Amino acid sequence: MLRIVFDIAKLQATLKELEKISSQQEFWADPNIAKKQMRKLDDVKDQLSQLQLWKKYISDANASLELFSLEPDEDLILESHSGLKKLKNKLDIWEFQRLLCGE
Repeated sequence: MLRIVFDIAKLQATLKELEKISSQQEFWADPNIAKKQMRKLDDVKDQLSQLQLWKKYISDANASLELFSLEPDEDLILESHSGLKKLKNKLDIWEFQRLLCGE
């Protein structure tokens, strides 16, 4: 069974909706609700930002491998490996944080 961890379209829709809500004049009428909405908005932004960063690591690694296939150079493999190692570390940190917060 396929498990979807990030639904990018849903995150983007949520971001737009929360931004729309937060821009309304009566948004701050109840500061407690507004703060909760702003925390949720920040969380969605952080998730989307994190996804972009992870995509960049993968894209960079793929580019290094493509260059390697054209002109074999050990430095390109090391660069690709380094980027993937950074990605793995970021994913491990993300997973640990999610375990701590119960998501």
